Amino acid sequence: MYAPILKRIKYLDNVLVERALPVKGFTSVKEGDVVEPFTKLGMAKVSFSKIMLPDKIKMTREFSNKMFITTKKEIGRVGFKKVLAPFDGYLTKENGVFIFQEETRDYWLLSGVWGQVVSVVKDNSVLVRTQVMDIKMVACTKHNVSGELIVFPNPSDTLEMHYLEKFSKDVRGKIIYVGDFAAKRLVKRAIELGVVGILAGGADKETFDLAKQNSLFLGIFTGYGSVYISTEIFEVLKGVFNRHVFLYGEEMILRIPNVNPNMVSTITSSEADKANKKDRGMNNNNGKVDANFGEVRKGLKVFIVQYPHLGWEGVIDSVNERSILVKFENKNDLIEVFLPDFLLLE
Repeated sequence: MYAPILKRIKYLDNVLVERALPVKGFTSVKEGDVVEPFTKLGMAKVSFSKIMLPDKIKMTREFSNKMFITTKKEIGRVGFKKVLAPFDGYLTKENGVFIFQEETRDYWLLSGVWGQVVSVVKDNSVLVRTQVMDIKMVACTKHNVSGELIVFPNPSDTLEMHYLEKFSKDVRGKIIYVGDFAAKRLVKRAIELGVVGILAGGADKETFDLAKQNSLFLGIFTGYGSVYISTEIFEVLKGVFNRHVFLYGEEMILRIPNVNPNMVSTITSSEADKANKKDRGMNNNNGKVDANFGEVRKGLKVFIVQYPHLGWEGVIDSVNERSILVKFENKNDLIEVFLPDFLLLE
């Protein structure tokens, strides 16, 4: 019996990562330069926030074009309620609507990876060759973000919000792994705090809809609902806490720079293919090896894709003609699972 192989974690050489400035600025590296995660690749002047003020606002002072107002100074009033500047910025008027825009600041583009510069688009972007780990997600929103990863220690649902509030002063622009389940109330608060990405074991459709509406990246590693994340993936995430990572929505991957050559044995794509063909492959009609399938054998790890055990991982205890008996951690009974309701884990 053969079953599909789920390659959740891949180690890749010679991967090209593009690092781009949000607006045109200047680039400070050249082709051939060796870079580390905190190497500055370039800089641009960027305004990060822009808000539309209420229609009924009455200005505290007479309006003149592009007025500069400092943080917490009164802009105007709506009725008896003061409207204060949330940051240093400029007050302008566009099509009859008052706009308050944050003052531009220096935005330094960091490499985020160890590698070598392959090419530079002057004053716009830099292409770096590097080594990475890719972790496959089972579902996510379809846009790309990058940022520093914060990892919560797999808290219970009641503690997730506590951890978020604890880090709330320093989460803008960051990516957070929140635990086994991304609750709607937690995702809503993360949006308010300026988080750019949420990772979890599972989430529900309503939470995904909320993330999409607010351009928040939401990715899950296991499945829909409250499901456990694998120990293997959690251990990898812990190992890259406070590191710059990349989320690619179309490919459904979390890309982690190979931060420590001793942390993993880096495997090139060709080497991985050879290992698959030797150890797990099956022949197709052309006599060639299909690395996407493997022989089902006792002792292999499997990932269950059917309720009531969706997202669970176990070890094959015995193999029957069309099913397997699986032993789950902390469970005494063996569970019978039929094809195609499981995947072999690699």
